[in-house]
Amino acid sequence: MHLRARLDSAVAAGSEPAPMDFRIGLAKPGSASYAHCAELVRRKYLKRYDAVVDPRPDLFVVARDSARRRTMGCAGITSAVGRKLLSENYLDRPVERVCADLWDAEPDRAPIAEMGPLASFYPGCGLFLMRRLPTIAIHLGYDFVLTTLTERLHGLAKAAGWAGRTLANARSAELAGFRPGDWGTYYAARPRTVLLHCRQTVGASDEQGAE
Repeated sequence: MHLRARLDSAVAAGSEPAPMDFRIGLAKPGSASYAHCAELVRRKYLKRYDAVVDPRPDLFVVARDSARRRTMGCAGITSAVGRKLLSENYLDRPVERVCADLWDAEPDRAPIAEMGPLASFYPGCGLFLMRRLPTIAIHLGYDFVLTTLTERLHGLAKAAGWAGRTLANARSAELAGFRPGDWGTYYAARPRTVLLHCRQTVGASDEQGAE
């Protein structure tokens, strides 16, 4: 089965209805959809935080309104292989070591990705994306997702049933290679770095659905 069809099937099973008819898609670099998502994120961060960002994830997970085919939200996904993830700057050791210490996982970067940025352009779409991200990550080959979430997004992660650990408070001074001024007022939103265990999250959701 094609990946898009598998994702639609996987996220639909046992999920609560969204506020509107959202559909999940993937946008890869070089596509018009990817460029559109990146521009929407830049505008969102500039408006909300007076921050200047240049998102370049490996791909965007995109939530669209199927009726009007508008992009209602997106989340960037970036593999940990061959690079240091942005959120790793806030940690005291490599993310694969954190996975090994917390869950006795193999110290391998291949099953680890970073989520970021996450941006919602319609009420309820952020929660919609966060509920489906663990399943999507598994289908993309990832068991763990590292991300940095503001206080508000932490609330959404809890509502989405994420199983994981909060690892650190994010501080602009720890961002090697990034000027603090680029982020505007973002750090006033009390961001914290979180490690999501995708299979534990999906397993807990399946158990709740079976009750």
